[in-house]
Amino acid sequence: MDGTCSRDRVGWAGRAARTVMRTPSLYSVTVEYDAAAPERGTMVCGFQQERRTWLGRALLDVCQVRVLDDPDSAAVSSYGTFGRQQYRQLAAIKESPFPPRPLDLSGLAIEPDEARSRMRDHARHESPDATVEPRCPGLVLTIHQGIVAWQGTVDFDGVGIHTVILDGASGAVLFHKFDRHHRA
Repeated sequence: MDGTCSRDRVGWAGRAARTVMRTPSLYSVTVEYDAAAPERGTMVCGFQQERRTWLGRALLDVCQVRVLDDPDSAAVSSYGTFGRQQYRQLAAIKESPFPPRPLDLSGLAIEPDEARSRMRDHARHESPDATVEPRCPGLVLTIHQGIVAWQGTVDFDGVGIHTVILDGASGAVLFHKFDRHHRA
């Protein structure tokens, strides 16, 4: 990423989302890192908008907005609507709220590149025997136990994968799990 703060990038994405929605609400932020250029991440923001049909039935419009490397620019990459039946089916899943809760970025202080660096450092500390450089292919901004947090995986080829969740305000590790690779 180019050092631009996440709230600014989400603001650019929100302007793009308003080209297809009247009242978009942010529900997801992901940062994807390219294996060919692992220092550069691309932010993708998910927006949603609940609305009612003229018969009063609930629909959910969703769009994904890719924040471009050019300053102040973002583009809608996909847009669609969950129909009445899909909405009912997804809302019936008790383990996951639907529609997803909006993300509040007001307390976010840790930027994606810093979160990624902290996750790698934590994984290195937890796997001192690893001799390869860890990969962290992407991050997701999520709500973990009521706290806005960055979640990602750190992969040590041939050793295992660490799943790490960091507090988005302080950078403290909220969750860590290590899954060792098993040789066949």
